[in-house]
Amino acid sequence: MANWLRPRGEGQESLAISEQVLRETVRDMQLFASYWNEEIPLRIHSRAISEGGTPQWHEDFSRWIGKADWGDQKWRHNPDTRVKTTRAFRKLRKTAVREYEVVYRTAILCIPFNETVEWLNERAIRNQKPDRYTEEDALMLLVCGIDKVAHWFSS
Repeated sequence: MANWLRPRGEGQESLAISEQVLRETVRDMQLFASYWNEEIPLRIHSRAISEGGTPQWHEDFSRWIGKADWGDQKWRHNPDTRVKTTRAFRKLRKTAVREYEVVYRTAILCIPFNETVEWLNERAIRNQKPDRYTEEDALMLLVCGIDKVAHWFSS
């Protein structure tokens, strides 16, 4: 279990999230990340420019290119689990943007959780929004987001 999902020690406030729910969240995050990485990415380049002045590869493409087995022709077809994962993530992005951002950055891009919390707060400051997120707030967004994705995936 990741350090940021461990129960708090004595004398510390605890979240209203049971350890079983945290375990299920981690399991589902790993499952959806594996489904996500089964598809050929739709974008090759991001909008950024690399140090050499050329278009930078999109994160999904660079992750995918390193593990593609070109001798195996299964890569030509997207598996059903990946399509269902994509639909569930799109629905989450449409209905709960903050949950999507936390889930996508943490589960799919594998950005450390504390960096995601810092990113949320930096963006809120940059956009002059009053919102500030604690790790507990972001953890609740993550748990709720993964739960919604799991629900939409199975329906």
